[in-house]
Amino acid sequence: MPQGMACGVFDNVVSLVTTLAVDGAALPDELGVFLAPDDAPLPAFGTFALAMRRAAKTSLPVVTAQVVLLERLLKKVKAAQVPRRAVHRLWLASLMVAEKATQDDVFPNEDFAVLCGMPVAHVNAMERAFLTAVEWDLYVSEDEYARVADALQSMTKAPLKSPSRPPSAPPPSSPHLMGRPPRPPRREPPRTAPAPRRVGLAMDL
Repeated sequence: MPQGMACGVFDNVVSLVTTLAVDGAALPDELGVFLAPDDAPLPAFGTFALAMRRAAKTSLPVVTAQVVLLERLLKKVKAAQVPRRAVHRLWLASLMVAEKATQDDVFPNEDFAVLCGMPVAHVNAMERAFLTAVEWDLYVSEDEYARVADALQSMTKAPLKSPSRPPSAPPPSSPHLMGRPPRPPRREPPRTAPAPRRVGLAMDL
């Protein structure tokens, strides 16, 4: 997929998620871990989402799976919208879960914690809360994947072809939920946590 088109699809994802975030929306008590404190500095959601995607080197197929899982969570908790101060953390948790559900080589929670200026224990708690909310239902069927991928692509001006449409839905026991092989190992030294320098995305507790 040309880089410009890929960026367009990701922009569509950001736009869709942004429309879910409104002031005054409520979340169930069990999802309170996703609410940032009132005095926490929050960057623009698009800036935050792009920074997380670049840091984790997340592919668009994984982002597509991420949207499916976010949609699933909202249906499980019967929420049409989420508080504006929860959208960043919901995005982060869904990214971590989608990566781990579809890939072997993933960005560590510890590194996400450093980037976001949060204790790793809280990042882990968000991940657990997300998994509990979706009842550990991480299987993304071919139909679900195609529906979301087509919807995102239809929002762009140029028609796009899905780069990784799964040929058939794998059995639920498969670790590769999109029916794709894992990404090849990165040929680079083992990743270490970035220096504890905030990158303007802090959501301090």
